[in-house]
Amino acid sequence: MNIQNENFRILIVDDTIKNIQVLGTILRGESYLTNVAQDGLKALEIVSLVRPDLILLDIMMPELDGFETCKRLKDNPDTRDIPVVFLTAKTEIDDMVHGFELGAVDYITKPFNPTELLARVRTHLQVYHLQEELRHQLGENARLKREQEAFLRHELKNNLTPIQGYAELLLKTVELEEKPKKWMASIFSGTEKIVSLIDALRKLQDLESNTVKLTKTPVHVQDMIQKIIADLDIAFEHQVPINFEHPP
Repeated sequence: MNIQNENFRILIVDDTIKNIQVLGTILRGESYLTNVAQDGLKALEIVSLVRPDLILLDIMMPELDGFETCKRLKDNPDTRDIPVVFLTAKTEIDDMVHGFELGAVDYITKPFNPTELLARVRTHLQVYHLQEELRHQLGENARLKREQEAFLRHELKNNLTPIQGYAELLLKTVELEEKPKKWMASIFSGTEKIVSLIDALRKLQDLESNTVKLTKTPVHVQDMIQKIIADLDIAFEHQVPINFEHPP
């Protein structure tokens, strides 16, 4: 993968100035952009202003240690996707496991080996870059899907509306015999249901995209039953078989 180092920003968080200087020299030597912080609180402040592509985070720090800093980053929806690599002189398994449980992607032990450091940084930046591209593509696909569904709903509703309108007009203005009148009423009722279904699908899409709030409204069960009976009456009249399936 061809990615340019100067396009990536790395936040170095360490309470030891010497470590910050060493890491900064190594990373800037490869054209990475860098920001620095000497404690977790300052790191969180910087992240809220300038989003880094990777965070190199020391564990043992005053005020707010690396574990708590990582936890706060991962608890925040705006920063949880930023990869965190812990910097530590400790190699205890329990500490490493705890870091991974908090959401860290890797550990780099002190003293730093420049070759190893750059290899790990490069790998995690590549993974992050791919994940960002995937998230963008998924978002774009979801947007296109919503637009296509909206177009189809619009076209379907536009073509049903005249049918519904003409059926209603005939029922109100033309003297029809009993059977044709029932058929026309069925056409009107059927198109009305489809239009209602289209509106329900739109509301469902709004619900999935978190753009609508659910509210309780009364339902007139008697009206629903009467419509069902009217539809079944026509089916019975023409001896159309109807199968009832009960949920298990």
